[in-house]
Amino acid sequence: MKVAYLTGKSFATSSNGPALCRAFNACNVRTISANDLDPAELKEIDFLMLPGITGETSPYPSILPPEKARILYEKIEDGLIVMAECAAFYWTANHIHYNASDGRKLERQGLGWIDGVARGPSGKGIAPNDEFRYADTTTTMIEFYDGRETCYTPICISNGPALYLSDTEEKNPDVTITSRFVNEIGKPVATMTKMIGNGMLVGMGVLPHIQAEQLGGKRLNPGFERHRVELFNAISAHEEKIIRFEKLIFDQIKSHHSTLQSQSGEMPYVRVA
Repeated sequence: MKVAYLTGKSFATSSNGPALCRAFNACNVRTISANDLDPAELKEIDFLMLPGITGETSPYPSILPPEKARILYEKIEDGLIVMAECAAFYWTANHIHYNASDGRKLERQGLGWIDGVARGPSGKGIAPNDEFRYADTTTTMIEFYDGRETCYTPICISNGPALYLSDTEEKNPDVTITSRFVNEIGKPVATMTKMIGNGMLVGMGVLPHIQAEQLGGKRLNPGFERHRVELFNAISAHEEKIIRFEKLIFDQIKSHHSTLQSQSGEMPYVRVA
């Protein structure tokens, strides 16, 4: 399985690479730039991660304008699996409502790949800071079903969205809700998958790949050190469930890819003009 994740200025990828290498074997993982989001390059990829960002100014509107978004969407229809994390997850929704850390209330249209409103930050939003990668990271409680039981765990979030699906999208058989926010009104979506043609869109409002090992290293700034220790303690105490949840997400991706491989000789998805 050929795996790539988007890198470049303003992308937060320090924990994405290790997570993908754990899940898919390091030799299958590479980086890709925004300039390489073209049909020829995407044809060589089975799974693409669109990561979250540092700061609060999303590059996705300029990276995925209508023509580029159409190319990527058609590649998903053809079988590409795309994980849209945090800022990218906002951008896949119909509508985006974001409360910035400076008090501004920002609203705009998204790509509309998912019929719903992405509201954020979920939980308590925190202003980013260049001195500490996880300055804007906190924890939130989610629930998920692991195939045996419903599990509850705190998990990292960095100003990510709570997704409120339309009634139609909630009932869409192509949509699978993999986790919900426990403490948000209406228990909105934290993570989900949506089948699009032969491919799949994986929406991630939380960050299970931020685990205890990413939160090591004492900070000189006392405020950052207190924050780091609080995060470290919260994640360490529930790491088994967080790892189980991360595995659940990646197992779904691998399973879908295996299904595509087994069906590769059958009639492909036919796009309707």
